[in-house]
Amino acid sequence: MMAILSKPWNNFKDRPDTWFFYAFLLTFTLSIRKVLFFYPIKGVFNEYTGIYLYLSDIFFILTILVWAISILQNKKLKLSSYIQSFKRQDSYVLALVLVAWAALSISWSGNTNLALFKSLKLAEFGLLFLYVAYNALNKAFIRNTVWLIVALGFTQAIIGIVQTVLQHSIGLFWLKESLISVNIDGVAKVAFFGHRFIRTYGLFPHPNILGGFLLVSIVLTFAYGSMFHVKQFSLLLNRAISVVIIAIQSIALLLTFSKSAILGLFIAICFLGYRHVSRLPRRMFHMEHSYLGGTVPFFVTSVKNLWRYIVTFVIIVAVFLTILGFNINSLLFKSLNERLLYLNVSRETIVANPIVGLGMGQFVAEMQKYSSVFLANWQYQPVHNVFLLIWSELGIIGLVLFILLLWKIFRSDRNVSRLPRETKLFHMEQFNVSWGETISSYGASAEHPFRDEINIFKVILLGFMVIMLFDHYFWDIQQGQIMLWIVLGLIVG
Repeated sequence: MMAILSKPWNNFKDRPDTWFFYAFLLTFTLSIRKVLFFYPIKGVFNEYTGIYLYLSDIFFILTILVWAISILQNKKLKLSSYIQSFKRQDSYVLALVLVAWAALSISWSGNTNLALFKSLKLAEFGLLFLYVAYNALNKAFIRNTVWLIVALGFTQAIIGIVQTVLQHSIGLFWLKESLISVNIDGVAKVAFFGHRFIRTYGLFPHPNILGGFLLVSIVLTFAYGSMFHVKQFSLLLNRAISVVIIAIQSIALLLTFSKSAILGLFIAICFLGYRHVSRLPRRMFHMEHSYLGGTVPFFVTSVKNLWRYIVTFVIIVAVFLTILGFNINSLLFKSLNERLLYLNVSRETIVANPIVGLGMGQFVAEMQKYSSVFLANWQYQPVHNVFLLIWSELGIIGLVLFILLLWKIFRSDRNVSRLPRETKLFHMEQFNVSWGETISSYGASAEHPFRDEINIFKVILLGFMVIMLFDHYFWDIQQGQIMLWIVLGLIVG
């Protein structure tokens, strides 16, 4: 027993911050939190005007504290390298300036306490971005992170499907499962066969957020075999397991009825095919890949066909639902009409505060001032567009900073091969990985050993950007913010 426990204990002693980070990953999908304070709207609690401490926040604070201590203890080797690398990365500087601008907006915010809390949260996710980026050259770190996300996606999918079958919560209240039922007002539902059915929640606060997370887990499940070494004898088994996991997650994604997540996944898969089929050398279709375990590249051939299967499946489902009397108005037009209200409020907010905005986290609290109609309690929600929400709260300055950050990160591989030699060596020495070993292990191009991984995470980011046009949770809800900043950090790292 001692021998079994000694290995994980030694691993924990070597890098305790990564173990706290894995605990953070395991808990970030949960809504376990303490409401520290909230500002009621019309005497009623509102999700977007509260101050919270999540269980995942505690694990992340421990991660950063231990990480900072390890840097200071080895400051001669590490600290100067961190600083030099920070200076050379425009994305780090842009993230820092965005956080600083959000903090500055406290001075003109109507509710300074709420603005302070939201600014601190953005600073927290900025640290998450830096931590992930600086650890992303560690093969074990990437592999464990991806594995945990896939496992969480599969688990959340199972829970969500069971909820849909039962049409109510399954009793995981100790994990803060949302109380959902057909008869409860405010629960997301769709009309089907002339009746109303709940949408799949999983353990997330809303089906749309579950949809965004399933987009991540589906893409990573599909790409797992190409990102990490698959042995010859287990190749077929891994394929079969991946197909089952992807099928279950895809069913759960459809049951969320998150149109933005489904559209984001579709566009992401098309982009994945473009990056990995159209632009790869032709020899990739014929050469033997030891890291894939066969003469036919499973990843390349799968990408070529997967998008066709998705399109066919979506068309079949759409036709089937239409024939059986699915309420298209409930699925499409009703939500569009509701969101027009938020678009109008956002437009008036931007017109009145175009340069600096209302202040961080102020949109919902100030909605009635910029609405031409009297708002009911349930209508106090952010505009369902991340870019308009940022413009409303941080002005055109904040919006430009955010768009520049996304643009720099999305184009980051264009100059990644020109990283200074000392920065490359620092990262390789830090994790005891040689440049040649990394190329051999991952089978990537000589330009950069993590090119394939970068493309996979960019595919996810593209799906996120599609969702950002139709929803807001990547900016103002804990689970969505964590997803976004982890993916950004993985690409930059």
